[in-house]
Amino acid sequence: MSTRAKIAVAGLVVAALPVVVATTGSAETSPASSPTAATSTSAATPSSASTGASPSASSSGSASSSAAAGSTHVDKPLQLRLGGKTVDPSSVPDATSLFTRGELAPIIPHLDGVSGSDDTLELNIAGEPSDDRSHFVIALPHTGEWKDVEAAWKRDKALHEKRAQANRGLYTFYGEGAHGVSDSFTDGTTTHALVRTGDAAAVVRFSGIGFSTLADSHADSRRAYTTKTVPALLDLLGAKLRTGESTKDAGASSSATSSATSGGSASPSTSPAGSQSAAPSSTSAS
Repeated sequence: MSTRAKIAVAGLVVAALPVVVATTGSAETSPASSPTAATSTSAATPSSASTGASPSASSSGSASSSAAAGSTHVDKPLQLRLGGKTVDPSSVPDATSLFTRGELAPIIPHLDGVSGSDDTLELNIAGEPSDDRSHFVIALPHTGEWKDVEAAWKRDKALHEKRAQANRGLYTFYGEGAHGVSDSFTDGTTTHALVRTGDAAAVVRFSGIGFSTLADSHADSRRAYTTKTVPALLDLLGAKLRTGESTKDAGASSSATSSATSGGSASPSTSPAGSQSAAPSSTSAS
């Protein structure tokens, strides 16, 4: 494997990473990165970084969403659904469906196509050799009720905040509600996002491998991935959530209208004037 293919530029966690559960949390949930591999341009400290997501009913409509998200192209809305206390598996995207070619094309220059299997989404970028293509490793390691997912997120994020103190400039904490998601941050290797639909929530992680042709030099390409591509991908997640909410609201409105219409049809119709039967006369003709 080439040196470029071994470089993780940024992204959601690799498949080998342990799942973050509600009872444990560790900074080991993302690959360790040295300060020399840092691609973030801002230093994060616990005082400047948020430690949890807002408990609003839906963060996808947050006023702090970036303006770019408003024009982001969406093919597949993201709408998590609960089935009891767990998220309906059919509403959870995998590596092959989280991002589509149409959604990524405006974000990744010279993208000709995508193909996926298991936890990997391979990208066909013009100029890259077929045996050394850039790709995303994608995982949704934790899904469920909002209160459980949020608690696990806060524990894990607190550990990353401590790690950020020892690795100045490595992390970027975007803040609650930024980019249209409940919360997000990147450590220069893995991007973490907390997403929510109503009472259903999930942690989304993606790692970008390759992406060394985004600029003239390797270092500039890494910087471009972290400062431009990652925020744009978070904008895309936020837009997918908003579109999912709009779809759900439209469906609920349609159902309510249909119910009101069918309920109204059950009421007695008004008979034309003069067509009502006359009440029986109390006097009989003799």
